[in-house]
Amino acid sequence: AQVMTADGASWSTDAVILLTGVRPNTELALAAGLECERGIIVDEWLATSNADILACGNCVELGGELRLLWNSAKSQGEHAGINAFEKKARLHVAPPVLHVKSPEKSCFVSGSEQAVPEGGRALVDQEDESYRKIVVDADGLIQYVTFVGNTSGSWEIEKAMAQGTKLGSDVTTVDGAIEACSPETIREGRGWVCQMCGYTHESDDPPEVCPVCGVGKDQFLAA
Repeated sequence: AQVMTADGASWSTDAVILLTGVRPNTELALAAGLECERGIIVDEWLATSNADILACGNCVELGGELRLLWNSAKSQGEHAGINAFEKKARLHVAPPVLHVKSPEKSCFVSGSEQAVPEGGRALVDQEDESYRKIVVDADGLIQYVTFVGNTSGSWEIEKAMAQGTKLGSDVTTVDGAIEACSPETIREGRGWVCQMCGYTHESDDPPEVCPVCGVGKDQFLAA
């Protein structure tokens, strides 16, 4: 295969991978007179520039950011549905989250990669087949996390970031951070819901793999 750029340069290659990304379709919203930039502008109650119109999902922009992931769209939809009945559920904007499930190498990333804040610390765990890093600021808040290979404990960390859980100064390892973010007690005899697709599983323990969307058990929430 041959790759040629607009400036006339070319390279020979065995394969070409295109990462096209996602762009919100705002055509209908613009035609309706709604304020749009990269996406349809909404506030923390999912209201557009027209207070009588709510919007949610991959087409919206909140706080200057696009959240083009299933978790964010699901949460927005739930809040928009409540606010349609004037319950006024305020959406807490959690850090962006990415889960990649792969038989070869799974990955979990949340937050924006950055240098360790002044007074903060980086918790790093590196093994032959995995790399885990958590960046914590001076207040104990998790600012950034990346797990490659071993993604166990990712749900506990994701939830802690969304809720603003603080880690004490005694937490000095990745496993210690996961333990600090885990529920103190686990109630038996409960059901489980896949946070990716909504599949429900009635059992004391979550399934190893969701039979609908294929994510691992770490993506199941107690119900």
